[in-house]
Amino acid sequence: MRHRFESPSAHLCFLILARRELYGRMGI
Repeated sequence: MRHRFESPSAHLCFLILARRELYGRMGI
């Protein structure tokens, strides 16, 4: 198990991008 992105900011950015993509697909 590799932990390259341990910084919380990286996790937040990833969550925001994933959430944005999900909303885009749902059409919200």
